[in-house]
Amino acid sequence: FKPRYYMCFILIIWMSIQCWILKLQQLYGPQFFIPARFLPPVYNYSRPIPPVLLQNLRSSSSSSSSSSSGQNNSSSTFLALEEGHVGSSSSSSSIDNRGLY
Repeated sequence: FKPRYYMCFILIIWMSIQCWILKLQQLYGPQFFIPARFLPPVYNYSRPIPPVLLQNLRSSSSSSSSSSSGQNNSSSTFLALEEGHVGSSSSSSSIDNRGLY
């Protein structure tokens, strides 16, 4: 077989283009080369805490802090809810200990 140097050159150019595209995707994100008009709308997956739940939690934490002299779990639940962790104080602490949110 006679060596075909032009095929080797084409293969090197092709692999170089692919490597540069991967590097640019790493730097600018995987969709940097797609025009904005072709991209789908961005969806926000974070769910806000309903205002009624926050109001109920605030009222229960203020009433329990004035009536209890021991450890106040409702305030830690309120802080967990404000930070985005949903659940009761005992379940949220066990979830936080495992590293799952």
